[in-house]
Formats: sequence, C-alpha cells, structure tokens
Amino acid sequence: MHAGANLAIRIHLDHTEHALWLSNVCHALCAAGLLLGSRAILSVALCGLLVPHSIWLFDAAIGLTTGDFPIGVTAHTVNYGAVLWFVTSYHFYLLPVLLLTTAGRFDPRAALRTPALYAVLLLLSLAMPVASNVNYAHNLAPRVAWTAPINAWPEWLYVVANLLATTLVGFAPAWWLLTRFSAAQSGRSRTDRSAL
Repeated sequence: MHAGANLAIRIHLDHTEHALWLSNVCHALCAAGLLLGSRAILSVALCGLLVPHSIWLFDAAIGLTTGDFPIGVTAHTVNYGAVLWFVTSYHFYLLPVLLLTTAGRFDPRAALRTPALYAVLLLLSLAMPVASNVNYAHNLAPRVAWTAPINAWPEWLYVVANLLATTLVGFAPAWWLLTRFSAAQSGRSRTDRSAL
C-alpha cells in the first residue's frame, strides 16, 4: 500500500522519474513479491537494497542527529517536509520486512537478476533530466566534495563504473551474505523439524 502511495505522491509532485530509483523499484518489488508470494521477487528486492539501504540508514541516522552527514547521500533530507518524509519512510522498515520474509528462502538467482534490473534502471535513468540524477546515472552525489574527481570522468566510463561498483560493492556482498544466512536458516529449520 505504501509503495502505491509513494508512486501517487511522486506523480502528484511531478517527480515521476524518481520512481525509477533502485530503492523505489525495490519497494514496489517487495509489495509485488508479498502479494504474489514470490521469493524470487523478494530476493531481488533484498539483494538490491541490503547494502545501499544500510548506507542510507547509516548516513541519515548520523546526519539527522548530529547535522554532519558522513557520506553525504542523505544530506538533502534535512529540507524534507512531512509529505516527502512519508514517501521516504519505507527506508526505515523495508529491510526488516524483506529480511523476515526471505529468512531461509533467499533465491540465489538474485545474483544475476539484481544487476540486470539495475542495468535497465541505469539506462532508463540516463534518459531522465540530469538535474534529477536518478540512480546517480549522471554523477555521484554532486553536493558532496569527495565525489568531484569521479564526476569528472568521461560519461561512458562513469556509467560503466557505476554499474560495476554497485554490483561489486552493493549486490555481490549482499548476495554472499544472504545465501549463507538463508542456508543457515534452512539448516536450522530442518534440524528443528527432525528433533520433533
């Protein structure tokens, strides 16, 4: 329900392109996965969000309590009003929901599906206005000083680096952790049943 409200509000605010952010798409995938009972869809959403949302939460928690955003990717949230905070609030509950719904059931095929989804989103984001910078398709957090050298790269190199870095730093560690956690949960579940 929140995913639908998120999209409706973005359309109303004329921020429709922001629906293509990986986090917003994974929010919608979570809703679809829950409605359809699809562990494959839920697994892609979780693999896509585990690391990026953890970084978002870390940056927001420290920045909103101290005024100093260590990474800088959530510094813009200080200007949010009630409506944008409502739209953004899923960042705080989505990971626990996904972790609970995929415990012992993570689909390892998410290792290929998640980067493929992100590649499509990145290509679509490149067609969006540079000012919206969805999925950091055009530049990396331009308000943050440490990203300036990266943002000076040729566009094609930056886009390839975006996809590779997001896959290697975001999706691959998430997949590795989630497959091991799921295997441990499945093994524990089998052991618990055999004890009965």
